[in-house]
Amino acid sequence: MKNIVGQTPRGKDFFPRANVIKKIYRRLNSGSSLYLAAPRRVGKTAIMRYLEDHPEGNYESKWQ
Repeated sequence: MKNIVGQTPRGKDFFPRANVIKKIYRRLNSGSSLYLAAPRRVGKTAIMRYLEDHPEGNYESKWQ
C-alpha cells in the first residue's frame, strides 16, 4: 500500500475499513438510504469504489 495523491486508491492501495463497510451494508440491507459525509480526503470515494469492485450478496455494480 502506498500513499496516493490525485486519484482514488483501488486494489492493493485501498486501506480496508471493515467496520465502515459493515455499517454501510447493514444500513443498505435495512432498506434505508445512505449519505456519506466527511472532511476532504478521508476516503469516501475510495470506500464507494471498493463497494463497486467487491459487491456483497445480491448487490452488483451497474458499471461492470
